[in-house]
Parts: sequence; C-alpha cells; structure tokens
Amino acid sequence: MDAHLIASPLQAGSAVRLERMSIEQCSELTDGIERKLDEADAAAEQTAVRYSSSEVFGRARSRIDGRAEI
Repeated sequence: MDAHLIASPLQAGSAVRLERMSIEQCSELTDGIERKLDEADAAAEQTAVRYSSSEVFGRARSRIDGRAEI
C-alpha cells in the first residue's frame, strides 16, 4: 500500500511526529481543495481581472477577523 508522510504536532512548541497516511486518506483531505482550485482556474480563464497577493490575502484576513462578509 502506498503511504504519504504527514506532520503531526504533538503539542504546542514540541517536536513534530511523522505519521503514515494512505492514498485514500490523503485524497479525502485534499479532494475538496483540488476541486475548488479547479473551479478557480476555470473562472480565471473567463476573465482578464487579476488580483495581487496583497488584495487576496487582505480579503482573507478581513474575513477571518470578521470585518468582512463572505
């Protein structure tokens, strides 16, 4: 069985323990993200609008901090 290593923190400020994860487990964690990235790529092909990293991360920070509506 193929397996991937993942980092798993034991506790704050401690060493990192590596654990094995199966392909299926890895896919379960990443498939949704991959789908969203594919959607973003498709949307980007439909428009010439581009955003700087400052704009993107600034919006993300605002949403995380609760200052902006999603």
